[in-house]
Order: sequence, then structure tokens, then C-alpha cells
Amino acid sequence: MNKEINSRLAAAIHGEFHEKNLSGLLTVVRKVELKRIAGRATAVIGVRRCGKTYLLFREIQKLKERAVPDESILYVNFEDDRLLPMGHKDLGAFLDGFYALFPENHDRETWLFLDEIQNVEGWPSVVRRYLDTKKTNIFLTGSSAKMLSTEIATSLRGRSFAHQAWPFDFQEYLRLIEREDLLGGTSPRVADHRRKCLGDYLVNGGFPEVIKAEPAIRRELLQHYVETIMTRDVIERHRIGAGTILKILVKQLLQHAGQSFSINPYFNHLKSLGLKVSKNTLHEYLAYLEDCFFVFTVPVYSESAKKVQNNPKKIYAVDTGLAVSYQFGFSENLGRLFENLVFLELKRRDLEVAYYRTESGREVDFVCTSKKNGKSFLVQACYDASDGETLKREAKALNEAEAETGFKGRLVTLSEFNVPDESEF
Repeated sequence: MNKEINSRLAAAIHGEFHEKNLSGLLTVVRKVELKRIAGRATAVIGVRRCGKTYLLFREIQKLKERAVPDESILYVNFEDDRLLPMGHKDLGAFLDGFYALFPENHDRETWLFLDEIQNVEGWPSVVRRYLDTKKTNIFLTGSSAKMLSTEIATSLRGRSFAHQAWPFDFQEYLRLIEREDLLGGTSPRVADHRRKCLGDYLVNGGFPEVIKAEPAIRRELLQHYVETIMTRDVIERHRIGAGTILKILVKQLLQHAGQSFSINPYFNHLKSLGLKVSKNTLHEYLAYLEDCFFVFTVPVYSESAKKVQNNPKKIYAVDTGLAVSYQFGFSENLGRLFENLVFLELKRRDLEVAYYRTESGREVDFVCTSKKNGKSFLVQACYDASDGETLKREAKALNEAEAETGFKGRLVTLSEFNVPDESEF
């Protein structure tokens, strides 16, 4: 596209965005605060629909409140069909068109908000050029872990600062449903209401749109999220064909969230059903689902690389609501869902997570290691602490693991939903 066409498209996208009433969209306070470092792009990475765009809108609203002129602020959603397909040359030409539209931007500070940037092949080179040549502040979002591990860390060569975004945690959930009164207090009334809300949160998950939706359509909405993630972030991004095996795999993973999963037995299961697929393909599909933050795999904790390799990994979903949406009779699986919930809280604390199997064969859900100081500790999730035998069994496993590893541990229950970090040990 030539400069005139790019300027017209930039003008249309810019004008449409600044007609929005952002203050009406920013009704919930989120914990994430974006840190901006001069000369670096600010990146927000996470699963679709978790609120990444909200964080961009919040930054733009702050600029508007400071009377920063609209002409120096550009927001672009790279899932806009008018911009697809787009490569790095097209991206550079489009941004050049924005500067041609408002030439005063060449000589003043500008703000570029590039949403779902992973849809643009080769985007880091353009971002780096603008950081090097313009007085600009760049905010990026993406739903690909590759942005963290490769594109941001390597291609931008230290010219970025990344934040990971998640669906709402329990405290944010309480604020969204206007139950801030349950954030503190220890009275029986508060404890009972908080436990009831935690049970609802366990089933519905933390996607903001789902929390606000009518109960009758929540499952349908969550299943739509699953379909969108499969289609946009796996099938289209990685150019997979019909995706039949992928869909079967996704259903399997969601129905068994919080449980062990190995490719080899699953490959044999598919083979017994007459479904043809290679083990390598299954490994690739699982890697793609991890890349878009749909699921996480957790290895066994061991100093032996061979033991880590030979033991199955455990699977956790990025949101318990997604898991519930593909389960029937999920009340029988509440213990695993609660374990998944605790896992997500640990990941929000930016901890390395593994599971542990004691010498007697008992399992402790999580061995957590701080990325800041290397300190390790144990966490055992116990959904039903009212069952004396269950509580005794979970505590015994934790005690054995403490003795074998030398790490201190904590039992987390539905009644005492206080997930620790390294500072508490």
C-alpha cells in the first residue's frame, strides 16, 4: 500500500478508536500495573480475553486525563480484518502513514498501542526501528509465549519489559461482583459468604466477560473461547488442516485438568479408536496449546533428568471455568479443579512449579521455587478439609515431602484459601 492509502487507513482506525468512551469501559480495578521504562517497549502477554486490551485502554485513559492530544496516540488491533494479512513491511508502512497523517508527531512524544502484535510476522524489527528513531512509547499485547521466550527476549535485545496477564484472581473477582466486603474479616458470616463465592469462582473461572454474563450462557461463552483459541492461536497461526485431532486433544486435556498426561498412552488410545496421528504431531499440538497459554504442563520434581523425562507431566488449564465447560458431573472433580486453582495462584506469583512424589508413593501437588532468590517450598491443595481422612492423608504426604526435601510446606484449603509465596517461609 502506498503512503496515501496507509494514511487514510490510519486515519479511519485512529478516528474510530478515539470516538470510544474509554471511561465507561474501565469499571474494575485490576492488580496489574504496567511499568514503563524509557526507551523500552512495554509488553503484556497472556491468554485471549483475560483483559490485556483493558490494560492498554487504562493507559490511554491516563494519557487523556493528562490532556495528551489524541493525534499523538494510536491504538491498533491487529485482528482487524482491514489489516490482515500483514507483514513487517506493511506494519512499517502503516505506522509511517500515521506519522504522515500527523506530521507534528515527528517532533514530539507519541504513544503507540499495538494489540495482538503476534499476528504481524517480523514485527520486532519495526518496533525496534521506531524505538531507535522516534520519541515514542510502545505498548504491545500478544497471546503467544514465544513473545516472551524468543521475540521479546531476543529480537528486541533488551528493548522491552514484559508483564504476564491472567484471568481475574479471586480478589479481583470479588471486586467485580461487588463483594469487596468479603476481602477482609474473619467472622462466621464473612467466612461463609467468602467460601460460597470461592465455590462459584472455582466453577465459573476468572474471565471478566463470563463473570458478568447471565448464568445460562456462561458454559456456551466459555466453549466459544475454547473454539476461538483453537482456531486463531493454533489452527490459523500454525496452519493446521481440519484440526480434528487437535479438538479431541483439547477436550481430553480440559476434562482431565489437574491430572497426569503422557503423549505415548494417549497416542495408543487414539490408535485404538482408529484415529491416525503421529506422536510428533501430538507433541507439537501440546506445545502450541502451551504457547498460547491455554494449558500448562508441570513436571515431577527430581534432581535426576532421567526421572523427570520418564515421569508423566500434570496438566492444568489457564482457567478453571474453561475446564468445567467441557466436563459433565464436575462436582465429582472439585478436588482437581481446586488444585488447578491453587496452581494458577502460584503461577501468578511468578514461581517455577513442579509436583513431588514421596518415596512411599504419596504425591504433593506443588514444589515451588522462587525465580528471585531460588528459595523452594511445598504446597498441598486440599478441597474438602472437613473430611478428616482426606485431611489426614494430604497432611501425611506433605509431612513426608518436608522430611525428604528439607523444604517447608503449607496446606491450602477451600476454607483457608491463602496461597503462599516465598516470603512466608
